[in-house]
Amino acid sequence: MTTRRVLLAAPLLAVPRLAAAQSWPAGRAITIIVPYAPGGGVDTAARMIAAGLERELSTGVQVLNRPGAGSQIGITEFLRSRPDGLTLAFAVLPTLITHYLDPSRRAPYTRADFRTVALHHISPVSFAVRSASPWPSIGNLVEAARARPEAISVSDSGLMATPHLGVLMLQMAAGVRFNSIHFNGGAPSVTALLGGHVDVLAGGGSDVLGPLSEGSFRVLGTTGEQRDPLLPGVPTLREQGLDVVVASAGGLLAPAGTPDEAVARLAEAVRAVMAAPAYDQAMRRFGLVPDWKGPADYAAYWERDEARMRPIMAALARG
Repeated sequence: MTTRRVLLAAPLLAVPRLAAAQSWPAGRAITIIVPYAPGGGVDTAARMIAAGLERELSTGVQVLNRPGAGSQIGITEFLRSRPDGLTLAFAVLPTLITHYLDPSRRAPYTRADFRTVALHHISPVSFAVRSASPWPSIGNLVEAARARPEAISVSDSGLMATPHLGVLMLQMAAGVRFNSIHFNGGAPSVTALLGGHVDVLAGGGSDVLGPLSEGSFRVLGTTGEQRDPLLPGVPTLREQGLDVVVASAGGLLAPAGTPDEAVARLAEAVRAVMAAPAYDQAMRRFGLVPDWKGPADYAAYWERDEARMRPIMAALARG
C-alpha cells in the first residue's frame, strides 16, 4: 500500500472506534448492585441515580440488592461480573476499605480490583443525644466517658459501618471507651436513642434531621472536614479539638479492566443527573448532600480515606 493510501485509510479505521465509544452502552441494560438491604440510605441513593441514568443513557438500569457481611457479599458478587461497564456497584467508603485491611475478613479483593467511576455523596457522622441529656457538648460527653469507661452506650448502624468507625476514631482521639451497640441499619439505632435504650447515637444526616427538627435530639458534633451543609450550626469535632474525620462516601464503582470509554461515559452521565436542581433538592430532603467527583478525584479521595483507616485497623488488630 502506498503512503497516500495509508494516510487515507487511517481516518476510516478510526471512525468505527469513535462511533463505538459514543454509542456505548448501545441499548444494553446496566445493573447496579447495592450491597445493602432495600429501603436504606444507600439503596435510595442508588435508585435515584439509576432512574437518572436511564434517561441519560437511553437504556434500562436495574438495581439489585445483595446485602450481607457489611456489604462484602454484594461486592464479591459484583467483582465476578465482566469488566464491560454494564455491571456496577454502589458502594460505601470507608466500609469497603476495612474489608481488605482486615485480614480476618479474608476479602477476595484489594483496592486494585476496582475502578472508580463517580462519587455521589459524602455524609459525615453525627453524634446526637436526647434533648434532656446531661451532656451539652462533645467535650462534656468525653469527660463523662473518661470518668466511666464503657458505661456510656452508643448506638450505630452496624459493626464497622461508618458510624461505628466514627466511634472508634473518637475513642482513639480522646483516649476513652464507649459501649458500642450495633444495630442492623440506621432506623433501629435511632429508635434506640429515642426510646432511651442507649445514651448516644452515631448516625448520618438522614438519621438525625427528623428528630432534631422535632426537638427530640441535640447534635453535639459532626465528623466532616467542614461543617455539614445540612447542620450548619453544629461544629465539627475538629473545631472542638478532636481530630476525628470520617464520612460515609457513596459512589459507583466498576471492576478493574473496564474500558476507559465506558467509565468516562458513565461518569459524565452521573454528573449530568446530579446537576439538576430538583435532584439536589430531593437528596437534601432525604438527608444527603450530592458531591460529584469524577474517576480521578474519586480515586484520590479513596487514597486519603484509606490512609485514615490504616491506623484504626492496625489498632483493632492489636486489640
